[in-house]
Amino acid sequence: MVLAEKIDIAIVEGAAHSPQLSYTDFIKDEIVLVTSANNKLSKKTEITPKQLPAIPLVLREAGSGTLDVIFNALAAVQINPKDLNIEIQLESSIAIKQYLLYSETATFLSIQSVVSELKYNELTIIDVKGLEIFRTFQFIQLHGKHSKLIELFKRFCLANYNLK
Repeated sequence: MVLAEKIDIAIVEGAAHSPQLSYTDFIKDEIVLVTSANNKLSKKTEITPKQLPAIPLVLREAGSGTLDVIFNALAAVQINPKDLNIEIQLESSIAIKQYLLYSETATFLSIQSVVSELKYNELTIIDVKGLEIFRTFQFIQLHGKHSKLIELFKRFCLANYNLK
């Protein structure tokens, strides 16, 4: 929509890939392994990457940018996605969180998307030793298409929502 000039600015996940667009970093977001606080797995505070294939997982749907980030991070610790025990793939973080609450699965989600569930002890983070998963969100806009309103919007977002 930015390329078609239907909108002036957008926030996207992932690496820069269009020469017509300018990219400005916005948020660095951490993705963590979580499970229901009622899951027996929640008693473990840390696991190794080699233990991941034994854990039933609920993940984002194929083609999801988040899933790509997760799979790239797992490859860095020599975990092949084909070796994972994927029980189901769903299209939203909300659906995944609901599924977690009533299953014995775990998932990788943005820490920002589970703040409330962590606060109310519905979900628990399980650290995976040596595995760090981060993704970056960026502002995108057409090169040369800058206005005071766009710059004000970016400053507002950076001042109020930047989680670096």
